[in-house]
Amino acid sequence: MKKSYLLFLPVLLAGFLSTVQASAQAITMGDLPSFGPLNLSKPNVIDQATLVVTYKLTWSEVGGSKKFEDLRTVLVGKQVQYSRNEGLFLNDKAATSLIKKGAKGVKLYSDPVIPYEIYVYGNGKDFDFGYRAFFDPYSVWYGETMPKLNWKIGKETKTILKQTCTKATATYRGKTLTAWFAEGIPTNVGPYLFRGLPGAILKATIGGLEWEAIGIRKGTDEDEIVKYGRPKEDMSKAKALKFIKEMYEDPVGFFEAMGVECYDSANPNKRLRPGSKSYPLPLLIEIE
Repeated sequence: MKKSYLLFLPVLLAGFLSTVQASAQAITMGDLPSFGPLNLSKPNVIDQATLVVTYKLTWSEVGGSKKFEDLRTVLVGKQVQYSRNEGLFLNDKAATSLIKKGAKGVKLYSDPVIPYEIYVYGNGKDFDFGYRAFFDPYSVWYGETMPKLNWKIGKETKTILKQTCTKATATYRGKTLTAWFAEGIPTNVGPYLFRGLPGAILKATIGGLEWEAIGIRKGTDEDEIVKYGRPKEDMSKAKALKFIKEMYEDPVGFFEAMGVECYDSANPNKRLRPGSKSYPLPLLIEIE
């Protein structure tokens, strides 16, 4: 079946060539996707966090049984809540510091990660979802209304971070979502797109994915909620998910369509061809 890649050549390639330590129009692909750092030097501050929640996200790939973990941070402001991957953010921060010092090449991030970001806006009904492309700070974004979750609150409780949490269940994308919320933290916050309970959601599980809070604190002056200047494209959800899935399914074809040659990290002299390599899709994207 013929692939139909969504091409944004000038934008993506310009950012790509500025970050990858490789020949002018070539990349080396390993066993895991690699992500180029975002320059954080020109932030557009849109809010200030009053609460910061750190979650451990445990996830797997479609068809896989191996579990991966990464850290998610949710910054809760007065008007905006922002969710980011902490590993990518720290790599971005380190790379920005090196760039300021004159570095011409910066390290790619190659740990297993689901590189999504979410902005939830003041009315609690609207959000923007972003996903970073491989090898580059370029990202695709779509905006939607928050999914309506009809929670059923039970009586079962457990303690998370010294907070008494109550169990609640709902249906999300046809799957059972289980959450544990703390009424002692009366803030409408949770991981991913999970909100709407009378207290902060400190744990959520759905279809092999689990977010559990491992830290919670008050915000400081350094906890700004920002939007960064970056190459990006806004599109419909359907097109964004198609873009993401094709990037994982045939990364070589994805970049070859932009005139970028791809080589095998295990054999740097071997040029890869479209269809010769794929990366397993994170289960989170399959659920969507």
